[in-house]
Parts: sequence; structure tokens; C-alpha cells
Amino acid sequence: EPRINQTASSALAGMAYPAAESTLLAILKGDSGPDKVLAIKAMVSREVPGGNVLLIETIKGGDSDASKEAVKSLYFTATTDDLRSLCAAATATETAELRRSLVSICSRIATRIDTDEARELVKPLSE
Repeated sequence: EPRINQTASSALAGMAYPAAESTLLAILKGDSGPDKVLAIKAMVSREVPGGNVLLIETIKGGDSDASKEAVKSLYFTATTDDLRSLCAAATATETAELRRSLVSICSRIATRIDTDEARELVKPLSE
């Protein structure tokens, strides 16, 4: 099944028609967990503008598989602005498990970005 999923996400990423990006965004906003995971992988490959905002929303949503895929993807694609949003979400959430997940990805992203600003953003999360 992983090979099929990779092939499917590659096919989605390679769609060459004008509505491809909006189609991927619509899938991500939908209800189907497996389709969301494929859409996330394809969005990252295509570098869909505004995709990180939806990935952050996906992490905060209730779909465990899509959330895990969004976390993996954001590690590679998140900017300092995305890190700021993730840190704010980690601070605001009342769910312990979600907070742990958000703090973890924030720390990893800050390490990857490796700037003073990124380090300052995550510092309050460990206090």
C-alpha cells in the first residue's frame, strides 16, 4: 500500500490542468482521511501557495493520519511565519496531546530554520 500511495500522490502532484491546486485544497478540506494524506503529499510536491496554512489547520483537526502527514510536511516547508502560527496554536490549545505534538514540531522547525527569531519563538513553549 505505501507504493500505491506514493504513486497516487505523485500522480496528483503532476496534474497538469489549471484547477489542480484548487482541487488539492478541496480534497484537504474534505472528510476523507486517506485522500487528505495523498493531497498533503501532492501539495508539498507542487509547493501550493497558502498550503502551509491548511496544513497547520489539519494538525489542529481531528484526523490523526492527516495530522501526522501535515506535521511531517511542515517540517520541510514551514517558514518563520508558519512557526509563529504553530507556536501560537501550541500555547492556545487545551488538549495535552495536541500541545505535545505542536511543541515537538515547533522545536524541530526552529532547529531547521536556525535563526535567533525562531529560537525566541519556541523558548516560551519549554517554560
